[in-house]
Amino acid sequence: MRVLTPKKSRPFQQKARPHKPAGEENKAEEKTGEEGESNDDDDDDDDEFENNLSLSAMEAELKPQVVETFDLIANTYAKLRKLHDEQVEQKLASSTLTDKQLKKLNTLKAEVIAEVKSLSLHNGRIEALVEQLYDINKGLVRIEGRLLRLAESYGIQREDFLSEYHGNELAPDWVDTISTLPKPGWTNFAVAERDMIEELREEIKTLATETGMDIAEYRKIVHKVQKGEREAAIAKKRNG
Repeated sequence: MRVLTPKKSRPFQQKARPHKPAGEENKAEEKTGEEGESNDDDDDDDDEFENNLSLSAMEAELKPQVVETFDLIANTYAKLRKLHDEQVEQKLASSTLTDKQLKKLNTLKAEVIAEVKSLSLHNGRIEALVEQLYDINKGLVRIEGRLLRLAESYGIQREDFLSEYHGNELAPDWVDTISTLPKPGWTNFAVAERDMIEELREEIKTLATETGMDIAEYRKIVHKVQKGEREAAIAKKRNG
């Protein structure tokens, strides 16, 4: 009779993992990380591309509307400028526009304002327009300052000068009018400085023609812009 003897069990051995130098393992990890970063970059590029497409589509949709608005502004302003120029010429001739013309002038002005408000101008463009407004105003202030100092040199008070000057910036017979004023200094000022007064007022007339509006009206616009900037600065300071 054959006797079966049990086989001896072999101890369990974990399969050895091939050894890699430390440098190679780090390289493998870096490669995996680079692949992940590359995928993230691809996603960012896709998002940017989609955003550019969205902006391009928006621009394509809005461009005809913007061009149409600019055309409306140009056409309306051409009519407005024509009436403004005529108003300046009328003032230089000691005359005024008819009631019908004044009504049309105000209507056109309101239309231009409404059309411009419908646009969203870039801040840089707004700043350029404000700078242009201030540049012209600086020229006006410089000329009017010379005229005021000249009057003061004849003993005319500042308040009296401004009272006679404002509203008569383009009046052609202003020098003749002030020469008959009973207050001291006016007659001597008008007679002795007529040529210089006329020269300075001619420069003011040039500015009025350049702006396409009456000097008093232009001055009001400058004051409104300055007030708006002051209020914006105060609001920014409070919120800051």
